[in-house]
Amino acid sequence: MRARRLSSFSPSGYSNLIKPLSGYSLPVLLVAATFTLMPIRATAERGSCPVPRTANIEAATTTAGTTQMTSDTAEVEEDGTSRLKGNVRLERGGNSLEADELYFNPSTGEAKVIGHASFRTPSLRVESTSALVKVDTQEGEFKNTRFALTETGSRGAAKQLKSEAGVITLDRTHYTSCPEDDEFWVLRADEIKLDTNTGWGEAWDSKIRILDTTVFYLPYIWFPIDDRRQSGFLPPSIGNSSDTGFDFSMPYYINIAPNYDATLIPRYMSDRGHQISGEFRYLSDHAYGEIGVEYLYKDDQTDETRDLVLYRHQGRVTRNTALHVNYTRVSDQAYFEDLDNTLSASAKSYLDQRVLYSWSPGSWFNADLMASQFQTLNRNVLVSERPYKRMPRLRANLASPNVHGLRLDVNTEITQFDHEDAQLVNGWRYHVEPAVGLVLDNGAAYWNSRIALRYTAYSLENTAPGQDDTPDRSIPSFSSKAGLRFERLMDNGGLHLLEPRLFYLYVAEENQDDLPVFDSGDPDFRFDRLFAENRYIGNDRIGDAHHVAIAITNTWLDPRTGRIRTQLSFGQILRIDEPKVFLPNSPAPDPDHSEFLTELAHHFNESWSSSLILQWDEDDAELNRASARLRYYDKQQRLFGVAYRFRRDLIEQTDLSVSWPLAENWNAIGRFNYSIEHSENIETLLGLEYTDCCWGIRGAIRRYNNGPNGEQSNGIYLELNLLGLGGFGRDYDSLLERDTLRSVYE
Repeated sequence: MRARRLSSFSPSGYSNLIKPLSGYSLPVLLVAATFTLMPIRATAERGSCPVPRTANIEAATTTAGTTQMTSDTAEVEEDGTSRLKGNVRLERGGNSLEADELYFNPSTGEAKVIGHASFRTPSLRVESTSALVKVDTQEGEFKNTRFALTETGSRGAAKQLKSEAGVITLDRTHYTSCPEDDEFWVLRADEIKLDTNTGWGEAWDSKIRILDTTVFYLPYIWFPIDDRRQSGFLPPSIGNSSDTGFDFSMPYYINIAPNYDATLIPRYMSDRGHQISGEFRYLSDHAYGEIGVEYLYKDDQTDETRDLVLYRHQGRVTRNTALHVNYTRVSDQAYFEDLDNTLSASAKSYLDQRVLYSWSPGSWFNADLMASQFQTLNRNVLVSERPYKRMPRLRANLASPNVHGLRLDVNTEITQFDHEDAQLVNGWRYHVEPAVGLVLDNGAAYWNSRIALRYTAYSLENTAPGQDDTPDRSIPSFSSKAGLRFERLMDNGGLHLLEPRLFYLYVAEENQDDLPVFDSGDPDFRFDRLFAENRYIGNDRIGDAHHVAIAITNTWLDPRTGRIRTQLSFGQILRIDEPKVFLPNSPAPDPDHSEFLTELAHHFNESWSSSLILQWDEDDAELNRASARLRYYDKQQRLFGVAYRFRRDLIEQTDLSVSWPLAENWNAIGRFNYSIEHSENIETLLGLEYTDCCWGIRGAIRRYNNGPNGEQSNGIYLELNLLGLGGFGRDYDSLLERDTLRSVYE
């Protein structure tokens, strides 16, 4: 689904259902459909807006069922009605009422106000020139009112306000969430009805005015007034890009049940045509998931039907079993490049399609059954180079409890591999790995050893003439890892931790050239790979080894906070024997030693931090890989960072990101991601944001790489929010989803 898709259930933010009445012309209805109302939580989003001054009276202090009245003078008439004059204050049932003069009947709880009146409940404040109020039930009728909704921070004025059985009716209403001296936007309506029982509001013959100019006319609207989820239109998405042209979508949210919902998204792209999307989400005590579909009947550019199907599920089936589904399929390889202008989607090379059923009856045993395949999106990948399907894969793992440090493990796997290229070898792989280990740890020192036997057998089809179709292999291995833990109290009160580690590995050599390569690969060489028992991932190749890995980690803790101030690690593999087993088309490792690894992370203070990763090739005296980052982030949400990534003969990139307040209410964002080795732009983004207490506007321009051959696309993003009423725009927040400052550092 598209990046703007909702990712989790939320009780707020779902907004109004626009109901066009019969008799209105199509242009009027289209204008009405381009704007949607949204509820707002005052504590979360109003920022520095002043509290409305309407009916600024003290809250009631009396308990339920208690009445308290004060005034300058008071009289009691024959029917028990009290007549109060001068500085009148009445408290009853948690509500308070102030007036110049009122008549109160204690038997009915009815108060009739003569002259000015101020009325306050936990959620509503009202001022009026006259009123008739039932204080207990919060029912009444107010003339010439000014009101404030304390939960939302909104306020307004009405010719008349009626409250009855939880329903508030306003005639000739002026409504806004802006302060009185700075009304950026106003909603004017002939009549508004707010039903607190259902959480719905309705308005007739309403106009949205911005800076005293009418910008929208809505003959009828239906909108939520609290945090309850409601069916209705979500804010529309409006934008323009070189891939889609003018792009407009209008999501409609359907609140089916507390744990079920759906979203329907009609979308118009001037260069592509009309697309319809739908999403269904569910949530239970034991599972959650979503189903999504996108469908474009005929692309105006390609003259082809294009679609996307998505299904995600995760949850328990029984107490000991669970089901996980992750399936996404698109109609063609260029789907995300052409129809979705978010870099996170267009950068995908493969779409995962898998179903996993797992069983864990206890800590000693677990098993799972999986079927998986990948859809290849990168058009530069040949069919013969695409990943194999695993249909199915069955794994079972047995792990005994420690008995005086001894532990027995047995890992098994049975997998069938198939490929869309019918000429490639396919078949079954059977793997079993029994092992016995010794684990000793007294806190200051530890020693872990493990003896294992890896047996793998195949049953193959499409083998070359003369090649064995049932090859197998048995490879024993031994590993031993030991380490010490030292602590030293420093002069400044901080703690210095030193952990030297030594890892010995022996894996017997066996020629494996007659074995297929279904899912084995050569992983990136990172610090944790110093202690791996197989040079490769997967079970098709077990790299022979006879080496020692040496590593030292230094950690300095801040004396004030106890957090890591600096962590510095060094490590290298020293080979006793030269490796002789390799993956096809993979470079052979250095016969004497691995690259020298260095990892450094340092926090200068609460705002500044940095990291550095280096892989140094001693023989060639040059770097094979480097990654460096510097980041600043403070309590004022000023964010700045620069990153550099290098891998010899593969990538060299710089990445600069910033989000910085320019002045009060103003904020700028920017990102510049550049490929040095290709001398081309990956992404350039410039954005500006203004946020007041009741409204905000955000805009950005973006140029980015959107294809396997370096095609460049352009995008324009604009979003206007009227806090407390609604907004429309173009997915501004999704621009920062891939920001390395947020995804890496936080």
